[in-house]
Amino acid sequence: MIKFIAAILMLIDHIGAILMLEIFVLRVIGRLSMPMFAFALARAFRFAGNGNILDYKPYFYRLLMFSIVSQLPFRFFVSDTLNIGFTWLLAFFLLCMITHKNIMNKYLFFVGITVICTTSIFLPVDYGIYGVIYPTMFYYCYYKLKKPAYAFFGSILLFAVFELGVGNSIQAFAVLAVPLVLLLERHDKKILIPRWFFYAFYPAHIAILLLVRHWFF
Repeated sequence: MIKFIAAILMLIDHIGAILMLEIFVLRVIGRLSMPMFAFALARAFRFAGNGNILDYKPYFYRLLMFSIVSQLPFRFFVSDTLNIGFTWLLAFFLLCMITHKNIMNKYLFFVGITVICTTSIFLPVDYGIYGVIYPTMFYYCYYKLKKPAYAFFGSILLFAVFELGVGNSIQAFAVLAVPLVLLLERHDKKILIPRWFFYAFYPAHIAILLLVRHWFF
């Protein structure tokens, strides 16, 4: 259910960004989408492997293909930015580094974290380092500290970092996604949708909205 609601909120956001720029509230509503997908990524990472980093290979390949396929329609939406799939790829690498640091040389670990964070700052990925860190924040609050409510404060801290770097105050509404996740998680299995739907929905809905704008607007 969480990913389904996140997809609806993302659609609302992109309708506002592509078709109805004058309706600001659509962009506000859409701010809740990214953190919900970040939670979904953290949860998928938690259950995708059994302590062996090689267990994550299928998940990595799905993310990679999703990112590549999505870039074509996204390029006509935001021409100078890499789509959210590349943000999630960097987030995936960050989670791999942090959760398997016990099997790594400490210098290699430090270099790896530095490379991921530096890449997320200088590579034009959607949401930048703010989006890359979000899944790790959820992962630690939910599955390491086992204090889901802490994610609310983590979200506020991440917004502060985002605000300093980008200065986009509308992103403050993303904090409201955390209590929504806490609420929906209890009912998450009531709506079961094949995972391929979400991989296809992202590039497909952007392409359709761009075609609608071209034909009618």
